[in-house]
Amino acid sequence: MDSGDQALVDLDREMGISLQEMRNRERQLIDDALDSLDEGTYGVCAECGGEINEKRLQALPFARLCVECKSKRELMEKIERSEQRQ
Repeated sequence: MDSGDQALVDLDREMGISLQEMRNRERQLIDDALDSLDEGTYGVCAECGGEINEKRLQALPFARLCVECKSKRELMEKIERSEQRQ
């Protein structure tokens, strides 16, 4: 096997691992959503305690944050990444 073939094998293996990690994370999110149904907290934002919009839950049934809190969190993460680069 030449180096090009080996690179393809390595890439395929890495993609398989990444896909499996994504599946595991999604399963965990679904399990968490089912737990919140059992606890009566489904649709409640884990950050502010407010209601998660029904349309958001239809699009992303395992959403844990309302749109506003998710946006704030993403902005903070973006700022942190920017500061780390400096």
